[in-house]
Amino acid sequence: SSSGPSSSALFDKDCLCTCAGDGMVKLWNTDSLTCTTTISVSEQVHMTRFHPVADNTVLVADHSHVRLFDISTQKQRYAEERGATTVSWSYDGSLACSANKEGQVSILDVRCKKAVSTAKLFDSGKDVNHEWLGVNKLVFAGYKNRDRVFQTVDISNLSKVISNIHVGSGSGVPHVKFDYDTRMLFLYAKGDHGFTYCEVGNEGVIKENSKEHCGDVVKGIALAPKSILNVMLGEVNRLMILHQTAVSPTPFIVPRRSYIEFHADLFPETRG
Repeated sequence: SSSGPSSSALFDKDCLCTCAGDGMVKLWNTDSLTCTTTISVSEQVHMTRFHPVADNTVLVADHSHVRLFDISTQKQRYAEERGATTVSWSYDGSLACSANKEGQVSILDVRCKKAVSTAKLFDSGKDVNHEWLGVNKLVFAGYKNRDRVFQTVDISNLSKVISNIHVGSGSGVPHVKFDYDTRMLFLYAKGDHGFTYCEVGNEGVIKENSKEHCGDVVKGIALAPKSILNVMLGEVNRLMILHQTAVSPTPFIVPRRSYIEFHADLFPETRG
C-alpha cells in the first residue's frame, strides 16, 4: 500500500475512490492518474461512499460486512456483520443505510456501532438501490413479485410504506437519483429506453410527473454537479445519461419569460 492522500479526500475534486471484486479499495488522484492509497478488504467489495461531512472517512459494502475506514491511516474503525451490495449516508452523516440482494435493509448508527432498525422490503435476488430524501426518509428501488417497485419509507418504521410506484416487470436493476435542493427524483432501470421524472413532497410522497424516452438503451444515469449548470438559463438539473457508445447530457430548464436576470427563487442554498 502507498501512503495516504496528502490532501482532503472528501473535499478534493481530484480524489476518486474505486472498489472491485478483488477486495481492493483504491484512492486515485485524477489529475496525475496515480493511485495514492490501497486498502485490502479481503472480500468482494460492491460499493464505497465518502462520509458527507467528516474527512477521510469511507463506508465500504462487501460480501459479508459493512465497514468504516479511516483512509488517512488505512485502518478499519467499525464493522457491522451483515453483507451488503449498496450503502448510503444520511445528509448529516449521522446514519447510514445498507441493503443486500435478499431485500433486507438496515439503518446503521456508526457512532454507536450498531444497527438501529432492519426490515425486509423486497423479495428478489437483485440489488436494492436507495437514496436519502433528507434526515429521516429514504427511497428504495427493488423487486416485489417480479415487478420493479420504487417506494419511500420513514426510518422510524421501515415496514410502513409512505408512497410507491410500480413500473412493471423487466430484468434491469432499478435505480434512483435524487436532488435534495429541487426535490426532483429520477427513476430508471438498466436496459430500459428512458426514465421517469418525479417530485417528492416533504412527507416523502412521490408525485410522478413524466416519462422521458431515450433513443438508446440506458446503461446508467448521474446528476451533474451544480457548479456546471447554466443558471442564467434557468437550468436546475442536468442528467448525464450513459448509453452503449455515448453520454448524453439532458438539461432540466424552468421556463421563464426572460432570462436576462438571475432567478434566485430557482436556486435555494445548497450543501457546500
